[in-house]
Amino acid sequence: FGFVDFPDQASAEEAINKLAERELDGRVLRLSLASARQNPDSLKRKADGTTDFPSKFQKLEESEPSSKLICRNLAFAVRDEHLATLFDGCDGVTSLQVLLERDDPSRSRGFGFVDFESVEAAQAALAKTNGVELEGRPVRVDFAQPKGEGGDGGGRGGGGFRGGRGGSY
Repeated sequence: FGFVDFPDQASAEEAINKLAERELDGRVLRLSLASARQNPDSLKRKADGTTDFPSKFQKLEESEPSSKLICRNLAFAVRDEHLATLFDGCDGVTSLQVLLERDDPSRSRGFGFVDFESVEAAQAALAKTNGVELEGRPVRVDFAQPKGEGGDGGGRGGGGFRGGRGGSY
């Protein structure tokens, strides 16, 4: 899904009428007017590029600290080098990877991992990077948990997304 801002409601309705039921990349567009946010100031960017996520994006409890971070809400165009730029000023990075779609390796799966030499280095990096905008989207950074922890289901397929292949995280 996506959102487009128009100068007025008439312009938005005109766009909906012109584009309704058209296809984009093989998918039918479903268009409608969005309702106003409860707090429109909640996502305004600060001078340092961070945002204050509205409460629906905030975690209720903090994940157990680890030396591996997971970066979510990545734009589909983000690659390893973009993630490396985000963590450029952070000490102790040992490796990083943006996961790509299996059926379309030109497109990111929207998340990636960054490994650090220590839990302390990961904690400092999380504090510095969580909420910072990367390629037009605020990145949600958290401590990665080993598979089997975090309540994401289990069994075949790893909880309903696109499988459960991969390493220990």
